[in-house]
Amino acid sequence: MRWFTGRTVDPLKGTWIIDASDERAIAAFGQVELTFERGRLTYAIILPEKKQLMSLTYRVSGQFIETDQPSHPRPERTRFRLEGNTLTLAFDGVEGRFLRA
Repeated sequence: MRWFTGRTVDPLKGTWIIDASDERAIAAFGQVELTFERGRLTYAIILPEKKQLMSLTYRVSGQFIETDQPSHPRPERTRFRLEGNTLTLAFDGVEGRFLRA
């Protein structure tokens, strides 16, 4: 299990947007933007007139991103794969592609 600190390079760091050509993922997750920064994840659902934000914590454990929402604790594990500027997440039986913004 790795916590990313200032001393460790976090390959997820930055903002990722759902791949507009990934229709299945958009149908399952909606228009989503993820921002990873020092153990914190901002999960944004982009709606027509606003962004709905969720603040989570995260860490990487092997092939999984483990997240938790401090205001409503319930850890989640999401399998991920990182290939260049593409992040693939597998959650609830759906794989979604995200592109580095």
